[in-house]
Amino acid sequence: MTIHWRSHTTLLMLLGTFVVSFVAFFLMQRSAVFADPDSFYHARIAVLTSQQGAVRELPWLPFTTLGEHYIDQHWLYHVALVPFVRLMDPLAGIKLATVVFASLLLTVAVWFVRSFGVRHAWIWAAVLLAATPFTFRMSLAKAPSLSLATLLIGLWCIFRGKRWLTFFLAWFFVLLYGGFLVLIAAAGLSLLAYAVVDLVRHWAREAAEAGRKPWWTWQGFLHYRPLQVFGCVLAGAGVGMVANPFFPNTFHFLWEQVIQIGVVNYRNVIGVGGEWYPYGFTEFIGNNVVVIIPFLLALVLAIVHLRRTTAKGWTLVLLALLFSVVTLKSRRYVEYAVPFIALAAAVTLGDVLKTSDWRHIWESVWQQWQRRKIVVGLLALYIVVSVPYVVARDQRTNVQNLSSGVNATHFQASATWMAEHSKPGDVVFHSDWDDFPVLFYYNTVNAYIAGLDPTFLYRQDVTRYWAWAQTTLGQKKDNLAEAFDLFNTKWIFVEKDHREMYENVRVTPGVELAYEDAEVWIYSWQNPE
Repeated sequence: MTIHWRSHTTLLMLLGTFVVSFVAFFLMQRSAVFADPDSFYHARIAVLTSQQGAVRELPWLPFTTLGEHYIDQHWLYHVALVPFVRLMDPLAGIKLATVVFASLLLTVAVWFVRSFGVRHAWIWAAVLLAATPFTFRMSLAKAPSLSLATLLIGLWCIFRGKRWLTFFLAWFFVLLYGGFLVLIAAAGLSLLAYAVVDLVRHWAREAAEAGRKPWWTWQGFLHYRPLQVFGCVLAGAGVGMVANPFFPNTFHFLWEQVIQIGVVNYRNVIGVGGEWYPYGFTEFIGNNVVVIIPFLLALVLAIVHLRRTTAKGWTLVLLALLFSVVTLKSRRYVEYAVPFIALAAAVTLGDVLKTSDWRHIWESVWQQWQRRKIVVGLLALYIVVSVPYVVARDQRTNVQNLSSGVNATHFQASATWMAEHSKPGDVVFHSDWDDFPVLFYYNTVNAYIAGLDPTFLYRQDVTRYWAWAQTTLGQKKDNLAEAFDLFNTKWIFVEKDHREMYENVRVTPGVELAYEDAEVWIYSWQNPE
């Protein structure tokens, strides 16, 4: 039996994309370090999910809004982690899962652009692998890889007008990741793009010839497929909010996580995670030039060949611009901006450049080569040498950044010691909010002050927040007992880089050094009064 490889070109391209991506992301994950401490939280929740099903309460953060209205906003992500954390050490498992999910995302991205007729779609996977802000975010042990893959599949369904598929996918997205609103935004921008393109191209006349009414008539409006798809996405998301193991807390989550943290953002009031601070405009351009250049080229060609553009291409352009704007507000959204800039460029170039156009471009390059061999040769040599050099340099920096985070054994000894010497629910007054994920991973006996985002504590109790924050920052020097008693503290956990806090704590009456290692001091607390 003869195998005709040409008939399986797309399948081989997808397989090759997955393998190459797997190797690239595996190399980035080779150290026993996590760039984001939240990885420890996800690993522990995945373990708990494998043991008891959905985690519906978070008693480990009793002083935050999460202690009162918790939902696992990454529920299906944690379900997907279960095989990895069950078959091997949970921290090793979540690293392997991160590699698999990131490779899957790039494979889905190549499938996505190939499904719309883009030639040599694998090139765009290479472009994304060269974009270091993107590969860094995808190398964090978090949900965005699966979120982006789901969003791309959802967009494909939207562009194809698959109403039932979009409904169920929106429902699935709500259960997968709290950022499901991006799918609603995508469906809304798609509706806008299709409506404008249809209007500009006098779709009314073409529809009349086909026996259909235009969308701006009442009958046409009701039967307009992009509108129906948008309605299905809204309905699916609505059902997902209700037909959900965490209902009714899902609506409280929307208010706290999406509105208060994502939109309002308290970064000018309290210290929040670095990902919520702005991305400088010039920094954004410089770090993502590998995707921005083809995007700008695609926009210019789209304007020149406006009649060739499509609604799906404009939808991707609008999404790329939307995510770029919100990235300038909060840098975490670069994980959406970069891939959509690349995908918008890929699909738009595929729309506006036909085979004859590419042939003309190559003929022009060849003519220039014949006329100015030295100049063209030097330019080509510069590109061939400089581009790989810049990409290699940036990726080396990327690997260094991924290897300079939290070691897998960080706090292991101290957290284990506290668990062995504590009663369930004993409160630990810890020195930073990002201590929580690591402590939680190694010690589920104790309760903690703040974690995942300090806004959860601030929103629950402003007085408690400032008492904790001023104590940990060393600003509160006297009467620390007042702060400790606000939380019914049993243990005071001071990381050794919090020197000012340490100096204030150690002279406070009622504290006694109970444990010390190279990383922390742990004091027991009992109010002497």
